[in-house]
Amino acid sequence: MATVKVTSIKRGSERFEYMQEEAHFVDEYVGSRNTEIGGNVNPKIAPQLFDKLSRANGNNSNDLYQIIQSFDISEFDYKDYDPKVVNKLGCELADKVLKDKGVTAPYVVYTQADGASHHVHNHILICNYTDKHKSIPKGLSFFKVAKANDDVVTAQYSPIQDGLKAVREYHENEERSPLNGHYHGARRDNKDRKEKKDILASDVKLALSRSRSRQQFEQELSRLQIRIVRSRDGEDGWLTKKGKFRKNITFYRDGIKARSSGLLNMTAQDLSERLEQNAAKPVEKEATTVKTTSEDKRRQKRLRITRQEQSQTITNRPKPQPKKLTEKEYEKRLEEMPLTVQLKHWQERLNKLMAKGKNDSDKEFHATWQKVMQLHELVADEQSQKAVNITQYNTNQTNYSNENDLEY
Repeated sequence: MATVKVTSIKRGSERFEYMQEEAHFVDEYVGSRNTEIGGNVNPKIAPQLFDKLSRANGNNSNDLYQIIQSFDISEFDYKDYDPKVVNKLGCELADKVLKDKGVTAPYVVYTQADGASHHVHNHILICNYTDKHKSIPKGLSFFKVAKANDDVVTAQYSPIQDGLKAVREYHENEERSPLNGHYHGARRDNKDRKEKKDILASDVKLALSRSRSRQQFEQELSRLQIRIVRSRDGEDGWLTKKGKFRKNITFYRDGIKARSSGLLNMTAQDLSERLEQNAAKPVEKEATTVKTTSEDKRRQKRLRITRQEQSQTITNRPKPQPKKLTEKEYEKRLEEMPLTVQLKHWQERLNKLMAKGKNDSDKEFHATWQKVMQLHELVADEQSQKAVNITQYNTNQTNYSNENDLEY
């Protein structure tokens, strides 16, 4: 099942550095980071070219877009596959996406299989600077890239793609689908964040309408689990050291931090003046209390639903898998373990080399054999020292007992 993930990258240089790292999970089938590199520009000059073009477009918020095109093991088995075929599919997808946008832009495709699962995948890096000397219009949409991916994958894999498209069409058309009306991946997180920010703004306005002083305002915010962010403990969130109003008051709740100017279009001084106006007004009647109580219930319901969705998202998130150590990393960590554990490891390694028919003429075999002999001597010395220590301890205990007997 060929799937795609679309992300925007702010700093392209960091992404190119990531592509040039050493292979992450090496075994007898996967030994290199990039099995094939292609694109419509020379990969060697791509980092400098992308950086130069990104700097040329001063209004660029993102240097490039990344499409990760992943293949199921039923499509490409990492033990036996042609990297050039996979890389060509990545190039075709990049061409298709840019053609649908009506622009041309530089791109590079890195074919890899060194992940924890060894699934074959492409990293497609598309420069956010087109032949029209502007950014890619409206960026890259996940659903449009996914559709282009379905069209590009060859007829050899069409049954798998047909099944994937059927599932996607169901989710897009079904009214009760969890995907209906939502974004995908990082964009969906942004939409949830915007909803929580809107609720935060509504709650701050509610607290402001109920308060007649700064102290009461902060108490109302605290009741709604909102706090005013201060740079240091004991610092006034309203006034500077010189006694002047700060430009903004920053509110925080549930991972959402927002300034008063962006949230309410009000400065700290504006909020203080509003509180003074509230204090000048006569106290409202009890009927108002009933009205605000119903507003509280609606607010609590909205907040409860948002938190339930957030907790459900965290629960469904896959647990991070422990990082698999490379052979060099394991041997480095092995030096901190007991000598008997080290000897067992190197003895097993020597047995494997002997099973492969290696002998003393082989460098690896000779080095391993020397390591085993050295550890044998160290273990023997350690055991001898332990025996001496035990004998000395027993002698001391006997002498101590005899001295006590003489005293009595």
